[in-house]
Amino acid sequence: MSFFLLKWVFNAIKRDSDEDDPKFKGSSYVSKNDLLKQLAQNPELLHALGYSDPAQLKDNVKLAASKKEGYLMWSEFLDFFFLKDAPLYDRIDG
Repeated sequence: MSFFLLKWVFNAIKRDSDEDDPKFKGSSYVSKNDLLKQLAQNPELLHALGYSDPAQLKDNVKLAASKKEGYLMWSEFLDFFFLKDAPLYDRIDG
């Protein structure tokens, strides 16, 4: 998996938060739903990121740790993909 591929996916669907957002504080983030839609439309990309089908991705996205439910900041996005083979207790914060 390539860092640059992940950066491309993130940039394609990211949103920018307001500075006064209590969770994101001006950081960029992606919606988990947008991520699922984007990768479901691109099976080659889905496979390149290590998933065999959209259902498998959907199950794992539900478990992704994040500050705000339903969304991933850049660091959380990276953790989701780079730690996908780690045990569940290593992937979930608190």
